[in-house]
Amino acid sequence: MGYANIRGYTFLLWAATLLLLAQSRRGKQPRCPSGCTCTKDNALCENVRSVPHSFPPDVVSLSFVKSGFTEIAGGGFLHTPSLQLLLFTANSFDSIDEGAFQGLPHLEYLFIENNKIESLSPHAFRGLKSLIHLSLAYNSLETLPKDIFKGMDALTKVDLRGNMFSCDCKLKWLVEWMYSTNATVDQLYCSGPPPYQGKKINDLVPQSFDCITAGKCALVCPDCCIRTDIPEMEDVYAVKHFKVKGELFVCLTRFIGDSKVMKWDGSMFTEIQTMPSRGSMVFQPLSIGNWQYAILGSDYSLTQVYQWDTKKGQLVHFQELNVQAPRAFSLMSIDNREFLLASSFKGKTQIYEHLMINLSS
Repeated sequence: MGYANIRGYTFLLWAATLLLLAQSRRGKQPRCPSGCTCTKDNALCENVRSVPHSFPPDVVSLSFVKSGFTEIAGGGFLHTPSLQLLLFTANSFDSIDEGAFQGLPHLEYLFIENNKIESLSPHAFRGLKSLIHLSLAYNSLETLPKDIFKGMDALTKVDLRGNMFSCDCKLKWLVEWMYSTNATVDQLYCSGPPPYQGKKINDLVPQSFDCITAGKCALVCPDCCIRTDIPEMEDVYAVKHFKVKGELFVCLTRFIGDSKVMKWDGSMFTEIQTMPSRGSMVFQPLSIGNWQYAILGSDYSLTQVYQWDTKKGQLVHFQELNVQAPRAFSLMSIDNREFLLASSFKGKTQIYEHLMINLSS
């Protein structure tokens, strides 16, 4: 056999070996676990006894229904770092351990609903910096560990409905957080103690809690707080407030219809103007220096920027921004410059600079 033929066989042998290696590597890709149904980017697991440790690499949405495990253990999802949505419903576990969702830097939606959860670790949600929607609805929670949402600055929606919250001093921090967060929190109700059963937690203020005492904590004078309904304003998605020269105003966001600006007259809020909403999920007031603005985002149209007109005593149209499905607006100051960050649900986050233009020059 000639030298050229030997080289030819050697080349074929190497080619065959590389082909086998490639096939072997492809064969080692994780398959859909037993008890789960997988599509291209979604997996649904039913009646599994533990969290599987391998899924196809393209899975970004994972659901657990009627599962048999009793807890969500720490580090249980380190093997699925690409997840963007994680859902648990109708399961039997009653606790979530520390670091349960570590290793999920891209997770945006976490639904833990209709389970039997009685307790959460204070650091159960550690590391979920990209999470924008968290639901713990319809579990058996009576309280929440203090600062459990710390570091979750991207949150825009928190759903805690259907739990059995006891309105004592352990829950004071939650009321304080609800007042300071930009996230929308659905209406919650006290399940106890008996005098406050059925009261809206969203109506409470931190001063409602008398916690500097050696005796039992209790709400102070809940009926002394001024409460009023805003007439003919159903389907409000979010409420934000701002002040101008000591006067209080609120921006009410409605998805479809008219978003509204209301003014506090000392006893109730009265409507002063309306803005058309076309898929609006954020109506964010903000101030820069002596200027007061309000930005009405839109999924189906351009985002509208309004500026406060002192002479008219209301907001007037100022500018339009092209932001795809905006969900939040935030101001940032650096080197005496002001920037507006506009997050997008379907596109890229936009950054705008606030500029002062001298029209007389």
